[in-house]
Amino acid sequence: MLYKYLKFLLFAGSIFLMAAIYQSIYQLRPDYFRIQGSAGYNLLPIDIAEAVINFPTQSTEPLPTLKRLTREVEAAHIRSIYSDVQKKSEALSLKEHQLDDLIKREESDYTAFQELQQKQADDFVSQRKKPFEDKLNILNLELKSILESEGVDDKEKLSNQKKIQYADVNAEILQTKVHQLQVEIVAGDYVLKHLIEFQQTPEQQAYIVRSRNLARLEKEVGKAKQEIWAKRAEFLEALSQYRTKSLEALTYWDFVYFSVGATTTAAFGDITPNHKWVRMLVCAQVLASIIFVGVLINNLPQNQKWKRDGHDASQGQKMLEQFLEQQALHIADRDRLIKELSEFPSFL
Repeated sequence: MLYKYLKFLLFAGSIFLMAAIYQSIYQLRPDYFRIQGSAGYNLLPIDIAEAVINFPTQSTEPLPTLKRLTREVEAAHIRSIYSDVQKKSEALSLKEHQLDDLIKREESDYTAFQELQQKQADDFVSQRKKPFEDKLNILNLELKSILESEGVDDKEKLSNQKKIQYADVNAEILQTKVHQLQVEIVAGDYVLKHLIEFQQTPEQQAYIVRSRNLARLEKEVGKAKQEIWAKRAEFLEALSQYRTKSLEALTYWDFVYFSVGATTTAAFGDITPNHKWVRMLVCAQVLASIIFVGVLINNLPQNQKWKRDGHDASQGQKMLEQFLEQQALHIADRDRLIKELSEFPSFL
């Protein structure tokens, strides 16, 4: 008798065990179940959260569609942040394209800008050196005239007086070159300290404007990326809060109800599996329950004592014997009739 009841206890225990398993799955992944209600499905979009984290900021593709949520207060906050992430990502993508175009143009324009600046700097230094170059040309002509005055081509052939004159001119030439070098150094230093004065051509001014726009756009892109990451963190925090709230939507006894529905195949669809592995688990429970019930029915004893009108089978047999005695049947016929009737427990 105890063994018979043990089977039923095991069957009932399996229902409560599966309810605990379903609840554990729900605690880990609430989106593996869906709850039919007036506001739609209660889904925790963990996959959407992963998509937001991994969404490439330079992509022009839209983010995945955010499914409808049950808890409207938290869901409205999630949708608001999600929309901000989408908009900021699209704006960032546009700015990054603009930044790429400016960077590509800047690489070629910078060379032209530097060439123009170097040319202006060289012209400035040349203007400072020109008086000394003119003086050096005059002094060189004077040296040549000294040689021609005595009809020689070498200073060593000059007379002593002309040699002295020639040496004085050479000394003046060296002194002029020193002054020229000093002026060149000062001019070069001036160029380095006053570069802006050598960036006044229309082409250079246009390049400077583009360069400033490039620097400004780089700052805006960096700031936009930081804002998007902050919004992503806020989005994940909102999902975490939603998850905490959604875990309160179903209790263990709700899953006992779901498990009974799966066992008896009499579920009403208000709680349904939302993932292939949970569906497979429910299918396994349904098949196991059908097999288990079949085994229970098959093992029912054929000679089980059925109660009928408050009398058990032995009392019925005694009453039948008394009835047969009253009818004065032959003892052999009476035993044979009792044996035949005893094969039908429901009758007794």
